[in-house]
Amino acid sequence: PVQSCAEYLRNRALSTCGGMLAAGRSALECGVSGCLASGFHHARRDQGGGYCTLNGLAVSAYALSESCKHILIIDLDAHCGGGTHSIIKDHPQLWQIDVSVNNYDQYTPALRCQLSIETEANRYLKTVWKCLKQAEEEWPHFDLCLYNAGMDVHEDCANGGLAGFDEFLISLREEMVFQWCAERRIPVAYCLAGGYKGKRLSQKKLIDLHRLTILSATNNSRRGEN
Repeated sequence: PVQSCAEYLRNRALSTCGGMLAAGRSALECGVSGCLASGFHHARRDQGGGYCTLNGLAVSAYALSESCKHILIIDLDAHCGGGTHSIIKDHPQLWQIDVSVNNYDQYTPALRCQLSIETEANRYLKTVWKCLKQAEEEWPHFDLCLYNAGMDVHEDCANGGLAGFDEFLISLREEMVFQWCAERRIPVAYCLAGGYKGKRLSQKKLIDLHRLTILSATNNSRRGEN
């Protein structure tokens, strides 16, 4: 039978949510895994928002907290992950690093969250690294990392991108995150997060940007095995 629009959206949202959960479970088994979907971090308990329907990051974190003592969500989408924060902020096993370049969905961080908005390309990687180092020094060891790897920071993306945030900068960011996890033997599951084609950002170029995440994940999965 032909699906209605509502049925299609429901099934799509459940599938992407389930994909993120499956990626988390797979990462616990093999070290690195990924969900080739997006549309999570603005959704709240009772409503969607910002192109996000169900929050697969929060759902997966809650479900996997039954087998993990501490789970870290790293969110490097261009926009703040206020939806994720609203769901996980009171859960003692769930932690969040959120480095954004745009204040959309901004929130007041709670105890187990770092929120930074960094709009300067020459300071961006330093800000991400500072957050990772602070988490390592002040927070517990993590049994799993869920990584929201947004490409909408890219300077050619009309929805969030800023000048100076080019492919090379993003490739260094991806390498930093996956290497940080590999060196600390933290299993990591990624999703693709934001990225929007437009006049300056073609579909092919956007796909190439998302491939940076997959390539870094693959390279560092080998490092984690050594």
